[in-house]
Amino acid sequence: MAQRTKAGTNEAANEAHQNMRQASQTARETYDRAARTGRRMQEQATSWWRNMMSTADWQKQAESFVQIASNTVPLAQRNLEQFTQLIERNSRTTTELMKKAADAVQAPLTGESQEAWMQFWTSATKAAQTNAEGLMEFGTRAIDSWAEFVRKISESTAEPTRAAA
Repeated sequence: MAQRTKAGTNEAANEAHQNMRQASQTARETYDRAARTGRRMQEQATSWWRNMMSTADWQKQAESFVQIASNTVPLAQRNLEQFTQLIERNSRTTTELMKKAADAVQAPLTGESQEAWMQFWTSATKAAQTNAEGLMEFGTRAIDSWAEFVRKISESTAEPTRAAA
């Protein structure tokens, strides 16, 4: 019986040894694959940086980016200034409308009250129309600015392509 136990123990030890060997082999293969992949990634990154730095393309790309940024900032500033002017104009109009509404509320219930309310509603309608026109004008200018921006980007990005061709 001792022999059977010893044989069973030997089999278990052999099986454990086999499993450890297989796990060790798998780990070594995985490590080798990871090392090869890491080395390949390093080689590709080094190659990419070497190509970027050895050609003048990166300078052209940097110049193109600076040109795009230089063109974008004034367009954005102009649109922001126009939008700020529109808001200021609407704020003044709203203040005037509030004053007219307060005057209409305080007017005695006579023809004077009716006239005050008519002035308020006429002013409110005119303000709405002016506001709509201002927003349409702002939208049109924004679309024009966007089209100009896209045109300038396409021009600046087309130059390196033309130079490479």
